[in-house]
Amino acid sequence: FKEIKGFKLYKEQPFISYVPANMVDEDGTENVLLQGVIDLLAVDGDRAYIIDYKHSGASKKTLIERYQKQLDLYAYAVERVLKLKVEKRVIVNISRLETVEL
Repeated sequence: FKEIKGFKLYKEQPFISYVPANMVDEDGTENVLLQGVIDLLAVDGDRAYIIDYKHSGASKKTLIERYQKQLDLYAYAVERVLKLKVEKRVIVNISRLETVEL
């Protein structure tokens, strides 16, 4: 969290965005409407960090396998809608007191 000192923080930030269907395991080339809530969006100028909290006993590798797509979608939406460059995507595993950077 030292890295985001001075950033503007948006907790439980909802979003709605169109994303390519193939990003959400759908067939076709059309866009689909995606809606979600980013646990913590940290913004500094034109750059952003996405921080997602999990409560899991799973390993870092398993968390990456389970949530990589979710955080990729969040980053896509932030970059498309807010016109920010997502520099970091991080999972904070509360249960194991560790972070996983994607």
